[in-house]
Amino acid sequence: MTGEHWLDFTAAGKDKGLHLLCAHFGIPQENTYAFGDSYNDAPMLRAAAHPYLMNIAPADLKAEFATQIDDVAGVLKTLGH
Repeated sequence: MTGEHWLDFTAAGKDKGLHLLCAHFGIPQENTYAFGDSYNDAPMLRAAAHPYLMNIAPADLKAEFATQIDDVAGVLKTLGH
């Protein structure tokens, strides 16, 4: 699933995908945002400068990622997208 302003990675190695996209498009790492809700998202969240964990995520992930949200669209709107 892809939106107008995001890509949704479903395969393992999401952190590598994030790094490859940044290198290809010349996006500085400090400008990266990631949204996830499960263990397979954790490497990508760790790689992003601004990780957002969905509130439906497991408790141990909530302990690792401080910024937790209910709605991705609300964050994107706040960011101006």
